[in-house]
Amino acid sequence: VLCPSRGSRPFYTFRGFEGLRLNAERTCHNTWLRHRPTTKIPIHRLQPFFLPHSPGNNKMWVHTRSLLLSALLLLVNHPRPSLQGEVAGGKAVYIENTKSVWLFSAGRLSPTDNQLHTLDLSGNSVSATYSSWSDKGANVQTAACPILHFIYTTPAPDGVSFYVYGAGSFQNGTYLSTTVMCSYNTRTGVWALVNSSGNAPPARRNSGIAYSGYKAFIWGGDSDILTGQSNGNTTWHNEADIFDLTSNAWLKSTTSAAAPRSNHTVTALNDGDGRFLVLGGILITDTTQTDFFNNFSYASMSELPIFNPHNGHWDVEIATGSLPPPRKHHTAIMGVDGHTVVVYGGETNSSTAPLLGDVWTLDTTSWTWSQAVIVGAQDGLVRSNHSAILIGSQMLIIAGTNATSKLVDMRVLDLTSWTWVDKVNGQGGVLAAIGGIPGAAGIGVGGVAFILICLGIWWCVRKAGAKQGMGPPFSAVSQRASFGDKTKSLQMRKVNVQNVEQGMPGDDGTPEFILLPVSGAAQKPHVANEDEPAPSYTNVSIKPNVV
Repeated sequence: VLCPSRGSRPFYTFRGFEGLRLNAERTCHNTWLRHRPTTKIPIHRLQPFFLPHSPGNNKMWVHTRSLLLSALLLLVNHPRPSLQGEVAGGKAVYIENTKSVWLFSAGRLSPTDNQLHTLDLSGNSVSATYSSWSDKGANVQTAACPILHFIYTTPAPDGVSFYVYGAGSFQNGTYLSTTVMCSYNTRTGVWALVNSSGNAPPARRNSGIAYSGYKAFIWGGDSDILTGQSNGNTTWHNEADIFDLTSNAWLKSTTSAAAPRSNHTVTALNDGDGRFLVLGGILITDTTQTDFFNNFSYASMSELPIFNPHNGHWDVEIATGSLPPPRKHHTAIMGVDGHTVVVYGGETNSSTAPLLGDVWTLDTTSWTWSQAVIVGAQDGLVRSNHSAILIGSQMLIIAGTNATSKLVDMRVLDLTSWTWVDKVNGQGGVLAAIGGIPGAAGIGVGGVAFILICLGIWWCVRKAGAKQGMGPPFSAVSQRASFGDKTKSLQMRKVNVQNVEQGMPGDDGTPEFILLPVSGAAQKPHVANEDEPAPSYTNVSIKPNVV
């Protein structure tokens, strides 16, 4: 900021750090306008070397530096994923629109024990450890939903939310007898109970769920006292329950001819009919028995029930090839090619090594099993009750139970090279290639800085040229004439005094304007010599009468 008196020099004041904000002030005759402890530094010492010291350049550099500092603050304050330790098991879901993975873990005794973590994949690749995850638990630790048990998750049709299904209870020990659904909006952070229409199915545990075409398909499992069944008995389910995600309505249940199963998986097929494939689990041959692990045998991995939601029909495919060991609590996802199902982990009936860490593939065009050959050591990796998500060409194995603890890490398997990797590929496309949001912001700041530097250089050259007489000459047809307090004779000498006295002709032959002194009566313009200061003139647009 310039002082009105000649010879004053602007100063820059450091008023302390208030959110990294710096304040510019000025001094006139070395007197500070606001009296407080300050450190005064002449602003020309803070200028870049390529800007010659002048009031105009000083002022321009103050504004330039302010813009650069503001842009720097945007980068400094850009949120980074918080560091989290390993979290307890839960169910994960991938939200395509926001390029993020969400892991929800339900509290057993109170909603305040709910946990929610997210992994942002919108930028570059991130580490497969939980140090890359952000904690959003505070958003779901409310009484908006009851206590949830035996949960599953699916994406919502809006592209930014996900649903959590499960049995529900309250802190007073009361259990709800029907399936409870809650939703979480990943953009707004709103956690809410879903009000559904139709006949909600009985709450259950150990069932399988899949998502396809905005419909969630639930099959199998059992209902007992832990899911709100008050008679103390166990009810095994072989009916298919479908939830329409677009209308929040439960559709009519369809009973299966296949025997009930528990702890199995359901996978959506890409066969054009939207069919669902049931794999593994426990085969319930006696529905009068309770849900106890040694009351039933494992289902064969060659007998594959398939449900068609369009006509309600069940089919059974018989798979061949090298069959995987029977298992429960495993995962089965559709692979990269759209027709190969990838099965990982789970539990078997072995008394010595019940947890599994093997990978198997099922070709749904020929219904042939084969074991995948994994490159590299698995470091004793086993998993049960986990989540598996396909993102690009990678299968993410998240949460669940390993051999020693439920506090497990995340593993990533590349399904093209069949190699365990330590990073999750970023999903931001071009944005990821330039470093995500921080990279894009850096490029933007750099571009702005480059433009401002070029403008600064142009301004300096222009000012230097004007001082040396190389600026645009005074023209009689010009609509502007600029005279500062340092204007001296070089341009004024080019003015024809006679024309000025009589008025300079415009396009119609009449005088366009004349020059008048800033003060005093009208008089002839003074042509300054080298030793005499020139008076200040101003442009007054008039149209005098021409006789």
